[in-house]
Amino acid sequence: MTILLPLISFFLLISFTSCSDYGPCRVFKCNGMSSQAKADNTCVEYNQQEQQEVSVRSCTDQEYCTAQYWLRPSSMHESAYCYKKQREEESEVLPGETCSRDRECFGYQDGAKCHNNACVSAIYDRCHGLKGDPSKGHRWCNFGSYCEETSQECKPTFREHQKCDNSYQCGFGMACIAQSPNFEEFKCTRFHSLKEGDSFDSTNIIERGLFFQPDDICLSQNAFSLGNKKFECRKADRSREQDIDMLERRQGAGEKCHFSSWDDAEDLSKENHNVDYSTCGFNQDISGYCRIRKGDDAFAEVLDQVHKVNFTSLNCHILSGVSTCKALQKAAGNDLTTRWKRMKIVTNPNKEWASFANNDECIKETITAQFWRENSAWIMIQSKEIIITLLVFAFIWI
Repeated sequence: MTILLPLISFFLLISFTSCSDYGPCRVFKCNGMSSQAKADNTCVEYNQQEQQEVSVRSCTDQEYCTAQYWLRPSSMHESAYCYKKQREEESEVLPGETCSRDRECFGYQDGAKCHNNACVSAIYDRCHGLKGDPSKGHRWCNFGSYCEETSQECKPTFREHQKCDNSYQCGFGMACIAQSPNFEEFKCTRFHSLKEGDSFDSTNIIERGLFFQPDDICLSQNAFSLGNKKFECRKADRSREQDIDMLERRQGAGEKCHFSSWDDAEDLSKENHNVDYSTCGFNQDISGYCRIRKGDDAFAEVLDQVHKVNFTSLNCHILSGVSTCKALQKAAGNDLTTRWKRMKIVTNPNKEWASFANNDECIKETITAQFWRENSAWIMIQSKEIIITLLVFAFIWI
């Protein structure tokens, strides 16, 4: 029951995210919380009157704040509370992923070990559980292999340009796509390998959170939808202001944000000039902020470094995320994987730079903790799956 209450609250919050704010934003600060609210274990205090300043306090290390599921301030309609963290399920960490002890690793009863803070697989020749949930079958296989459905045996993942039926066959850092002009032959294709103007069929891409999406195939990280799961790599949207500090709008939300896009259906070179509007975040000022876009210098700087990482050479499991594979963290460095995670989040349609632009310290530990925490598994959430799951019974981490 203790976990159900915050989940219901989160679903209600999502339903209000279409609301738009104009004018000065609410201020979120680490002081001013009432004694009664503290006694009630409140982490974000909200009252029914129009509230310009919101009081926030951190939870203990053994607790989490239910506000960490909020998408934006316009979602807030009630206080948030500190709840005791649920014990994480053990024996679920995949081969190659970060661990601290043997029993965290999948298959530790059969000999899987935590060696140098990464799980080393027990040796399985056969796998099972593909029907209904393919991931349950693939987890029996070591990195560099996948669970073949017919034989239910662990087979080596395919090489680049090899024909494929699904992206699990291609291994970490690749996806199974069919390129133009005929879109008929599906092959394993490296991330960030298609240039502007290249088009592809994404039918066999298996999306997982903010990563492993059609955008990841393109050098520009921008896949323009042609319909029917077909995409064309395009130049990414670019803000007029390239200094992040210039994205601030001191009058609050609803101020103009100018940007260019290359989204003409027929002419990929045609630059269109557009305007959208600043939004509020969980910040310690009344300012609104414009979006960071994938064509902006801040994003491109990180993307250039990501391009230098050879994902396909790493001992990462096909089910691993960018922030969970130990080999990737070692090759790219924790700093790059963390910066890449954050850039992917702030350029995602469901999140905005405004949410994080000027957070007070306790906000970073509560409402936006999943963004600021290094190598958080939060990036593996898929928004549509969250909503569907909440409608049924619970919140699921992928």
